[in-house]
Amino acid sequence: MMRLRRYRLFLVVAVFAIVLVYHFSKADAWDSSFESLVGLGTHHSEKLTPAQQLAVPAPVPAQDQFEEQRVQPPHPALPPLEFGSPAPSPPAPAEFITPDVPQTVSGEELLSEPADIDDELALSSESRVEVKLRPAEQGRAYWKQKAEHFPISSQSLKLLPTGEARTLPQIQYKFGDERPAAKKDRLQKQTAVREAFKHAWNGYKRYGLGHDEVKPISKDVGDPFNGWGATLVDSLDTLWIMELYEEFADAVKVVGKIDFKTSSRKDIPLFETVIRYLGGLIGAYDLSSGKYPVLLDKAVELAEILMGTFDTKNRMPAVFYNWAPSYASQPHRGSPHTVLAEIGSLSLEFTRLAQITKEHKYYDAIARITDALEEWQMKTTFPGLWPLRLDASGCKKPEKSEPVLEFTAKDENYSPLPESVTSEVLVEGVEDMYSSGKDHPTRLDKRRQLSASPPQEEPVQKDAEKIEKKPRVRSEWAEEDFDDVDCEPQGLSTEPNSKSHTYGIGSMADSTYEYFPKEYALLGGLNKQYKEMYLSAMEVVREELLYRPMTEQNHDILFLAKTVLSPKNNDPKKRKETFYEGTHLGCYAGGMFALGSKLFGIPSDMAIAERLTDGCVWAYGSTPAGVMPEEFELVPCDSRTACTWDEAKWHKALDPRLEERMQAVEEFNKQQQRSNKEIATDLDEADLEGRPVPYSVLTGSGVTKRDALADFAETPTKTFISDDNDAAGDSRMTKKIALSHADYVAAKIQEQRLPPGYTKISARDYRLRPEAIESVWILYRLTGDETWQQKGWAMFDAVNKATKTEVANAGVKDVTSLLGEQQDTMESFWLAETLKYYYLLFSEPDLISLDEWVLNTEAHPFRRPKAVGL
Repeated sequence: MMRLRRYRLFLVVAVFAIVLVYHFSKADAWDSSFESLVGLGTHHSEKLTPAQQLAVPAPVPAQDQFEEQRVQPPHPALPPLEFGSPAPSPPAPAEFITPDVPQTVSGEELLSEPADIDDELALSSESRVEVKLRPAEQGRAYWKQKAEHFPISSQSLKLLPTGEARTLPQIQYKFGDERPAAKKDRLQKQTAVREAFKHAWNGYKRYGLGHDEVKPISKDVGDPFNGWGATLVDSLDTLWIMELYEEFADAVKVVGKIDFKTSSRKDIPLFETVIRYLGGLIGAYDLSSGKYPVLLDKAVELAEILMGTFDTKNRMPAVFYNWAPSYASQPHRGSPHTVLAEIGSLSLEFTRLAQITKEHKYYDAIARITDALEEWQMKTTFPGLWPLRLDASGCKKPEKSEPVLEFTAKDENYSPLPESVTSEVLVEGVEDMYSSGKDHPTRLDKRRQLSASPPQEEPVQKDAEKIEKKPRVRSEWAEEDFDDVDCEPQGLSTEPNSKSHTYGIGSMADSTYEYFPKEYALLGGLNKQYKEMYLSAMEVVREELLYRPMTEQNHDILFLAKTVLSPKNNDPKKRKETFYEGTHLGCYAGGMFALGSKLFGIPSDMAIAERLTDGCVWAYGSTPAGVMPEEFELVPCDSRTACTWDEAKWHKALDPRLEERMQAVEEFNKQQQRSNKEIATDLDEADLEGRPVPYSVLTGSGVTKRDALADFAETPTKTFISDDNDAAGDSRMTKKIALSHADYVAAKIQEQRLPPGYTKISARDYRLRPEAIESVWILYRLTGDETWQQKGWAMFDAVNKATKTEVANAGVKDVTSLLGEQQDTMESFWLAETLKYYYLLFSEPDLISLDEWVLNTEAHPFRRPKAVGL
């Protein structure tokens, strides 16, 4: 009995263990509650509330049941938590946080830890997630507040203008009563636009919620804008405008969980972050009349982080802000290679935030940029306008200063660069060498390659041997060189060592000019700077950049040219070159001229606005897809007032180097003839010496001299000589004949699919852009002319047909092609801008009245101050 009593405990434990083993052998590796939490389960979504379903991917379609199931890792900045649950407490700020997590973690641990884990998640045979951790020293960084290196005292802050807002001219047309039939038609079209928005929004919710973008063809996601959910934030005010209030409330709950203090990329693209995130949060807060305080809280949280980018010696922002504490703790300069729109398009967002919070530091940040632009405006190489690229470092280096080459390898690994590699090539190549992520956009424009990273610091050496053998190009503005020994203070300037300066108000400059009248209105007319800068700039644009293109139907339309100045060019004719382009980004200008016309009392500018906008409408109708291409060139008329179609002039523009083509072919044939004589001489000498004729040296075969000469006597082949006069060829026995002017033009039109009047299409795609419909909407609201609604509907019908996919909308690869191929992209501005403008075009005039609201360049509405007596 004593022995049995002694082992009683062990017997109970053994029985309990057997029961547990039996139980787990019949159970799944993960319980269903975890599956529903992380979104892996496909049979629990029907048990969730509509609000909860917004946070979880939708069930896998039946046709995809047997496809390999990809598992998305938890989003680094936005955990997939259910709606209504309390927001997680952010991790304590630290230089780097590296939690001690086991190699295989449970679902709860995976969601709760802020660890920086690899995206390599594999589903094993037992349905467990195997997590590969990065080395401890590479844990996820979290931003934390740092003491400023170049602080502005409270006495030196530039304050918001004080006083009551001025009574500005009325902008919108006074609409009368609407006819019942017209109202019915309008509401039908408005509903169609709303349904298009819901289709794209639901696709984003289902496949990309919490990520920056959904890929509408592959149903994958992309995170080019720091992974904070750009489409989510960008779409907030559109949800409100379209009266999708429940969706708006649910989306706000997700926005409240965004952690702006950490990111999937090492830098923050200032321009994109301000117009999409900061603008989106402020616009939604204004529209909802402050009913959702979390929107303002998140805007302030983000703004505090972004303020670090202005902490430079001249207070010009570093447009790609390295936010991690290890970098932010160091002094830095503004960039010597800055796109104009990157620093000139921040005023509306920071001004409105300052107005709401009464924090003058936000206004101070952009007021200093305005002062710098104003000071330089009439001192540029094209007075009145600013170059598309400029130096905002405030540091003038010696003209012969070159980028410094550093080699981490020993001398025997040194490989000198060829003489043809100039310093400019080296500087331009830095971005490619140190690209910081595959998801970064590669478009240098408004939405845009502005978000692509600039030169980065030396990457972590994962493979020391390979990296050692590569030269590292270190910018002359590196932090370790932060001194003024050879640095002369300067204001804004052209790029260092730049030989040419490009001027225009389209891509890379657009929103800078667009913001002048809008900022004037947002400040209630209390700051005349913006009015004066706008008037000075538009005077140059009217005289130098506006042109009328030649069209078959003799349309009275306008486009914007681009000018390149090369002051030091030895050829006087090439010191100023004008390119007669058309760009979708430039289509905003019609709306800008219209607003400026009303605000500043310039009636003649309304006619310019209409002709510019009609130009973009014409471009939409000129292609097989009914959609405007991204970039192209046209034939300019000699006069803006009268222009008749001249096909011969168009053909001449298509073949501008006719004589050079002919001369190039003639010279080529002469060289061929000389070469053939030399070959024949060599062959004769071989025959005299009694040697075999090794013609393989010349042709790669063992043919005889007679056969070789017979080949040369064959009928000549016509050869197309390209515009760059590359007449070289590998065949030494073929005579070339240049195409005639007529044949050349016909071939070019056919092969390049050029509509009448076009001379070149540089970019044939459509990227879901809003600028054309933006101007159409503004012209309708300012003139009351219903034909703008008709034009806008034709545009929407074409765009919707060309871009709609199973789950959302996608860009079009080639609007001149009948194949209808699409790009696997849907940028956030499709929901934030494009569909919003189409919807507003068919809405009541008091919805987002331009007398009450100012829209930023991402179409986020900010409330204008009310004037005295209004």
